[in-house]
Amino acid sequence: TNYKLRDIFARNIGRRIYSAIIKKKLIKQEQQVSDELLLTNTVTRTITDVLNLFVSSNYIKGYKFGNDKQQSNNTILFDEYDDADLKKEEGLNVNCLISIYEPATLLGSLQITNEKSRFIPDYIASTLSAIFESYGIRSVQYETYFVDPEYRPNPKDYFPNEQLLQFTLSGLSNNKN
Repeated sequence: TNYKLRDIFARNIGRRIYSAIIKKKLIKQEQQVSDELLLTNTVTRTITDVLNLFVSSNYIKGYKFGNDKQQSNNTILFDEYDDADLKKEEGLNVNCLISIYEPATLLGSLQITNEKSRFIPDYIASTLSAIFESYGIRSVQYETYFVDPEYRPNPKDYFPNEQLLQFTLSGLSNNKN
């Protein structure tokens, strides 16, 4: 099994989705003013617009950035320190968490994951990855976790309603948008 080819396949789906969103003008395309606050301003607005599009199409019920202790109003994903770290030559990583609630593909993703497949129908993570890439972020890695909001002592009583996406970003290239 070639996991690299599967990853390329999934990422290409996200690229095509994001490209279609832009081509059909389903969201306002953010004009990047400067690299100073790329993540804090431009990328966060684009991600919010795309996630709102997924919500309005009933593909997902909702989303949240970060965790409960950080904030809960979907406005803070990155800060100026993240922007500074991304620009450093030492190759520092910037991490972020995005919770996706009740995506339409959740049950299918769970079933396929239980069957030990490395490919799941996760169009959100690959689309968000395409957004990061489009703004010149060189390395975009992500992991998907399924979260049940309630602890249950019996592992067979597992009823997740959330996909938690953990992104690791590093490096800016010179060719953005």
